[in-house]
Amino acid sequence: MFKKWKLRKYQKIFFIDSENVGYQLPDEIPENIYIYLFVSNPFVLDKLGDDITKYKKQLEIVDIRPLMKHGATKNAMDFCIVAKLAEIMLWVSFHQKMIIVSRDKGYDISIAFMKQQYPRKSIERYSLPMTCYYASHDCTQKIINQLDHDVMKLVTSHQTMAGLKRFLTKNQKSLFVIEEFTEEISGIKVFIEYDIYLNQYALYYSGNIKQRYYHLEEAQQDFHDLVNMLQKKYQKYYSKELLFKAKELHIHQYIEEAYLKKQTLQDCLISHFGQKEGIYLFNQFIQA
Repeated sequence: MFKKWKLRKYQKIFFIDSENVGYQLPDEIPENIYIYLFVSNPFVLDKLGDDITKYKKQLEIVDIRPLMKHGATKNAMDFCIVAKLAEIMLWVSFHQKMIIVSRDKGYDISIAFMKQQYPRKSIERYSLPMTCYYASHDCTQKIINQLDHDVMKLVTSHQTMAGLKRFLTKNQKSLFVIEEFTEEISGIKVFIEYDIYLNQYALYYSGNIKQRYYHLEEAQQDFHDLVNMLQKKYQKYYSKELLFKAKELHIHQYIEEAYLKKQTLQDCLISHFGQKEGIYLFNQFIQA
């Protein structure tokens, strides 16, 4: 009975599927939320450390490890979370919101059924870790805040950035880009994208992920190193036309060699191909 009245003061009650979205908690959480963190991994409690004490008034660990010893199924945690939600639902008011935190869409049918039985109760599923909804990092919080209802709905219906981006417009994709650069001569694009599901930063180079980071500062350092590298690599061509011509004539390596040796391109080509062929290739190149 005491717990029933205790929960009445919280606006949102979260049920976290730690097997699915992880156990990490934000640095700060509002005083009007309460968290049930479901745990099955024996190392999670050790990793949480001081956070358990820090949030002791707003956090309850639901340790299902003892149950796992009795022939647990693949979806053991899912069943435990739904059972707990059904119990708590009878205690809370219509003004409170109950939220399952998991990327697992399997919860949706249970939520739909409970809403059908109790239409005035507020039950939802969030597909992102708690660290996203209550992000302490200014950059992360800025991204979350600028996502409108339509984008957040798409975010909730997917489990990865790759899957999400297939349904986003170009402008919507740009909401997750923190910093970008396009080298004008080569057209190569470098950018940092925030992965809202993993709570990480991905550095993209020419359309592919080069590396992932937990800290934005590290991603930005490598981003600027790539930008400098691209500028040094392609500034010697002066234009897209010259770059295209170099590819056509297969003289990339000689342009690089001349640049490093501070030698004229014509002299470099002559030294490799002879007087006649070297001058011919040089004239073909500069006529681009």
